[in-house]
Amino acid sequence: MRVMLCSIRGCFGWPDTSYTEKNLNRLFDFYFTCYAQVLYRFWQKHREAVGLSELSERFFDGFEFKTREMHWNYSVRREQFDAFDPQLRAGYAFTKKWHFALWSLDRQLRRIDTLRELFAEKIRAVAEASGSV
Repeated sequence: MRVMLCSIRGCFGWPDTSYTEKNLNRLFDFYFTCYAQVLYRFWQKHREAVGLSELSERFFDGFEFKTREMHWNYSVRREQFDAFDPQLRAGYAFTKKWHFALWSLDRQLRRIDTLRELFAEKIRAVAEASGSV
């Protein structure tokens, strides 16, 4: 299983674009809860082939890889990323969301170890709620 997922994409749909750690914590809490629920359902279908712990580690390894890849791309072409503006209608608020997404990507990489722990907690909570632990 190869995971190419990074929550930066989710930032575009996140309604609050304030640059605060509290907001970022809410964002990660929401998305990691969703990821954990989906991963758990996937695991239930394949539990004979792979353990939940192994699968969740593999998932987060892919998440971390994608985060590092996207951050590296951003770091080597920062000026291009920062200046990117597809000239969408103002109602989309693209530039505001884009800059928030780039800001959150930087914070995501900085706290990747903490996010790994948070994801493991979310997996445990889903498993406990379903009686599998």
